[in-house]
Amino acid sequence: MKRHLLAAVGVCGALVQFGCSEAKVETYQVQIENSLNEPRSFETVEIDLNAVPFAERVQASAKSYDLIDFSTKTKITSQAVDVDGDGHFDQLLFQPNIEAKATKTFEIVPSEEIVEVENNPACYSRFVPERTDDYAWENNRVAFRTYGPTAQKLIEDGLLRRHIIFRNRRMVEKGRLPYY
Repeated sequence: MKRHLLAAVGVCGALVQFGCSEAKVETYQVQIENSLNEPRSFETVEIDLNAVPFAERVQASAKSYDLIDFSTKTKITSQAVDVDGDGHFDQLLFQPNIEAKATKTFEIVPSEEIVEVENNPACYSRFVPERTDDYAWENNRVAFRTYGPTAQKLIEDGLLRRHIIFRNRRMVEKGRLPYY
């Protein structure tokens, strides 16, 4: 009886040990090198995920990819992109900050969960129907606007130029736009 109890405890202990051990997550490391004499940031790096040697089952089940800075173990904001529309990610995009003449190592970790991360947007764009169906976008350095078909008709009729000049003059007079 004592042997059976000891064997049963041994088997249960092995099952508990096996069940509690962490499953090894398949990861891949990539090094990014800055060969310039100045730091680089806000430059997009593209990794071809088809060239990363993950097992097919890992690539098939990945719903997103996490990018970890290997030295600090912090998660880096990245975006996985399905270029050809086949339902599997083809590229991983991110913008690292790398000092001059430095090399950084990042770890790509496939994830079976989609996690929404709150980020500060670096670009803003929208349709502007209140201003003759325009489309406008801007980032921290430049701003652009394209004019829609209504604006084209106003230009052809000679009305849009006067409208813009009058509106901008009023904005300058009110101190909302700098005068150049």
